[in-house]
Amino acid sequence: MTSVGAPCYIVFVSVHPIHELEAIELSGDGDLWQLSLYSDRLQLRSHGGTVLDVIRREVLPLRLLVVDSLLAPRTIVVSFSDGDRRSFQLEREEFDQFRGWLGPPTRADLIIALNRRLRFMLPIGLMLMLLSLPIAGDPPKADFIGMGMGAVLVVLGLLNRYKPSRWLFLIDAAWFCGLSLRILFDITRGASEWWFVFIILGLWLTSSGITHFRVYRSATG
Repeated sequence: MTSVGAPCYIVFVSVHPIHELEAIELSGDGDLWQLSLYSDRLQLRSHGGTVLDVIRREVLPLRLLVVDSLLAPRTIVVSFSDGDRRSFQLEREEFDQFRGWLGPPTRADLIIALNRRLRFMLPIGLMLMLLSLPIAGDPPKADFIGMGMGAVLVVLGLLNRYKPSRWLFLIDAAWFCGLSLRILFDITRGASEWWFVFIILGLWLTSSGITHFRVYRSATG
């Protein structure tokens, strides 16, 4: 009488990295890190050669943010297993290799990116609409521009929940551009010049929204 043992499964794990990249840590002391790109994972080693984290490819969209904008060029932000977040900057050639290794963004990547950017738009929009309601006076005064901008955020939040699309990045960018113009108008009418800080922030968010719209053009939606 013969017995049949349990089936044996062989798992092939890539031993040699596809690319070995060097990145400068922006969120620390400017140390040089090594990023090893395997077919199934990303491995990060500190300047001393110690492996500090290994991220499986299937969870990369949840733990990795790739940015290439005017204020943050060739930057990746990594959420480590211990909860720490570190930012790294690569040279252009190595950044392109990293993007190529990641491959084109998928529908799942698009939804994660939209949730990162738009998840608070609905409550913020409702709050902005409430703050724009008529206040006591003769006659009562309402901020119709603020109410309209709040309504746009509410619509953005609802669309993100029920019909996510990369076009929401473009609407979001237009909203921040409009916000910057309104702040500039208020400054010309006597508001503090310190509001210029928010104009710069608004223009940066406008630029990043347009960048996201272009990056996710390969994702359905």
